[in-house]
Amino acid sequence: METRLRGIWSAYSPLPDHLALYRQDWVEDFKQEKKGATQSEMQTALAKGWPSVVGDFHPHRRSGRSFAFLLETQNSAQRPGVLLELLPADHLLTAKEALQAKDLQLVDGRQAKECYADVFQVLAKQGGLVAGAWQDGSPQDRDTSAASLWAELQAKTPDVHWTLFFGDWHLAESHLPEALRQVGGKPIILHQSPEPLWRAGNSDWFDPILQWGEGHWAWLHTPPLVREASLLQQEDQPWDSAAQERTTDLCEEIMHCLAEALRLPTPSSIPVLHGPDEWAEFSSRLSLDMRSLWSPHKTPEQFIPLAGKPNSWMPSAPSFNLLVEAAAHTILAECPLGKRIDPRGKIMAAAFRHACKRLLNPFFAEAPTADLVELSKIPHLHPQARWIAMEAWGEALGCTWARSPRFHHGMIQRILKNQEQLFNWSDLRATISVA
Repeated sequence: METRLRGIWSAYSPLPDHLALYRQDWVEDFKQEKKGATQSEMQTALAKGWPSVVGDFHPHRRSGRSFAFLLETQNSAQRPGVLLELLPADHLLTAKEALQAKDLQLVDGRQAKECYADVFQVLAKQGGLVAGAWQDGSPQDRDTSAASLWAELQAKTPDVHWTLFFGDWHLAESHLPEALRQVGGKPIILHQSPEPLWRAGNSDWFDPILQWGEGHWAWLHTPPLVREASLLQQEDQPWDSAAQERTTDLCEEIMHCLAEALRLPTPSSIPVLHGPDEWAEFSSRLSLDMRSLWSPHKTPEQFIPLAGKPNSWMPSAPSFNLLVEAAAHTILAECPLGKRIDPRGKIMAAAFRHACKRLLNPFFAEAPTADLVELSKIPHLHPQARWIAMEAWGEALGCTWARSPRFHHGMIQRILKNQEQLFNWSDLRATISVA
C-alpha cells in the first residue's frame, strides 16, 4: 500500500531529467552496511562535525523543527551558526536580526522567519548566526560554492560551530560532503528520514538512529507518506476550497489503497471532508446526542466522523494520520459496524480508524491507558465525557490490534461485520494495559 501511494503521489511532482542522476548518487549511498546507534551518540558526533551537515526536506517545516531540537540540545562549547541552502549567499546576520527582518526572503519567495522560525528562535537564545548559501547554478556548482563559503565563514568566525542545512540530495558523499573535504573540512552528515532507508525496511525492522560510512548518520522520525501528504497539501498555506479539494483527493487515494490492502470491497462513496467554513452544515447532520456536545457557533478543534456517512469534520488542513482516519471512516460508513450508535459499537469503530493509522505510522503517539474509564460506566457519563471516553478506548484498542499478530484480514472483516464475540470485554482493559 505504501509503495502504491508513493507511486501515485510522486506522479504529481515528476523529477526533472537533469536531477535524476544527482538523486541517484544519494540513493546509492544508502546501500552501505549500517549499524544502529543512540540519539546521544548521534548528537555527540554532530557537535564534533567541522562542519555539521543536516538534511532539510524543504519546504516541509517538520525537518526544521527537528533540526531546531538538535541545535537546542547540541553540546558544543561554541555558539551555533547555520548556513541555509535556500537563503541568498549575500546574507550574514544574527538570528535575532533574522527574526526581526521584515523582508528576508528565500529564493522561492517565502519568508525565512516563517519557514525557519523554530531554528531562528533556538539560535537567537544562544547568540547564533544565520548565513545564506544560495548561488545560481547546477546542484554540483552549488555544492562547491557552499563549501567555499563555509571555509570563508569559518575563517571569519572561529568561535562559531557551523551547520549546513541543505536539501536531502546534496548530502550524498560525492556531493556536498566531498566538496567540504576538498576545502579542509571534516563533515559529519545527518540525513533526516531519508526515503531509501524506509524502502529498505520491513515489518520486523526498525532502528531510528543509524550510522555508516565516513561520518554519515540517519535519524528516522517522519515516514515518507507523512511528509509527502504535507507537501501535496502545500503545508502552511491557507486551507481554502482549492486546498480542501486537493486534500479530499489524497484521502480518496488512501481509501482505495487501504480497502485493497485490507481485502475489503471498494466503498461506493468517496470521503467528504468539511472544512472550517462548513461547521454549521456539518453539525446539522449530527445525531441529537452528538449535536449537544458542541456549539453551532464555535468550531471544534478535533476530527469528528459522521456515523454511517462518509463525512468528516476537519478543523484545519489534516495531518497524514487524520487523512488515514478519514479514509478508514469512509470504509466504515458502508459496513454494519459503522452504523452502530451504542457505546461498544462506537468504540469498535474508533478502534478500526486508529488501528489503520497506527499501522501506517510507527511514530503515532499513543495516549496513556491508565485513565481509561470502566466500560460499564461509559453509558452513564455526561455526553461530552462519554464521547471522550469512547474515543480513548477506541485509540487504546486500535493500537493494541495494530501490534497483534491476530490482526489479519479475516479478523478485520469479522470486526467490520459486527462479530463482537471476538472480544471478551471484561478482560479488554487488562489486555490493553499489558500491550
